[in-house]
Amino acid sequence: MTDRYLKPAVSAFRKEVKKLRGKTEKQRPKLEKRLIAIERGRKGLLELLESGVEPRAIRDRLLALDEEERGLLTKLATLPKQEIVDPDTSTPEGIVAERRLEA
Repeated sequence: MTDRYLKPAVSAFRKEVKKLRGKTEKQRPKLEKRLIAIERGRKGLLELLESGVEPRAIRDRLLALDEEERGLLTKLATLPKQEIVDPDTSTPEGIVAERRLEA
């Protein structure tokens, strides 16, 4: 592999990794924040039940919150949990290639 092909390939790869990291970094906190809001909503509805509000009036909202929570948990489970490793520096060959690119 020559520098002529290596530099554009590494550059394109890094650009894509940066884009994917950005999406994950933006999504995860939003999903986690919504999960917290769902839990607060659920607690509020339970307090209403304890205060004597008709259970049927609250049932549909609790079911909707449960369904939304399942969807959010599924999305969170599909997001990458670890940072994407840039393979051009994860191996001895990659380190050599990286040094060649910097030269």
